[in-house]
Amino acid sequence: MSYKQTSIRDKSLTTPLIDLIQDVNTGQKPIIGVSGIDSRADVDEALAMGFDMVAIGMAALADTHVVTHLLNDEPIKKTIDDASLLPSKLKQKLHAWTSIKQRGYEIR
Repeated sequence: MSYKQTSIRDKSLTTPLIDLIQDVNTGQKPIIGVSGIDSRADVDEALAMGFDMVAIGMAALADTHVVTHLLNDEPIKKTIDDASLLPSKLKQKLHAWTSIKQRGYEIR
């Protein structure tokens, strides 16, 4: 899943969910784009799609300077290790999450 997500129930629906949400939200509440924000291009794309803000999850856990890196259009650190912000017990559980590896993250 990512901020680009379409319906997970109706595979024939190819419209991004943000478009459907905006149709009913009409500016009433801020909409936050989540998942898959790994670069400045992702941030810019999510905002251009209509999200009011983005949430940076996995990138923030791996890279303690993620905001600076994104603002400066620099690559983020994609290694979750002892220098990361993730508690060690949770880090151990991440080894089972295949989606993390698919996004290019490494767990040490």
